[in-house]
Amino acid sequence: MALLCWSVLASAGESDRLGIFSGPLPQPEVTQPDVTKPYYYRPPPSNLNSMDELRLKAYRNQLYWQQQDLRLRQSSRPLIPEQQRILNQTQQESDRVNSLLAPSLKTPLPSPGAGTTVLPPPLIPAR
Repeated sequence: MALLCWSVLASAGESDRLGIFSGPLPQPEVTQPDVTKPYYYRPPPSNLNSMDELRLKAYRNQLYWQQQDLRLRQSSRPLIPEQQRILNQTQQESDRVNSLLAPSLKTPLPSPGAGTTVLPPPLIPAR
């Protein structure tokens, strides 16, 4: 099998990563499988047990790494339409999962009172 692949590459004038053949190998646009599951935890349960939280956190991690991968690709070249769709869906799904995991964050955090000034920490002189 390997001999067949090498002979096909050699006859096509392609190169492998070891530099045996001349010329570059074509680099197809590889897209990882989409990990988004919009049906996951729909409708959301009224409260999450510890197993639900673990599943959602694992799913959130998958979404995070997919999002990072697509953003990295986007920083080097424009995404193809399918990749852009997956990135948008991943961002929406990530927001949804975060809201399931952190319902207490829906209430706004208290802000400093009016007229309160937050100063930077004082500089400590070097000795």
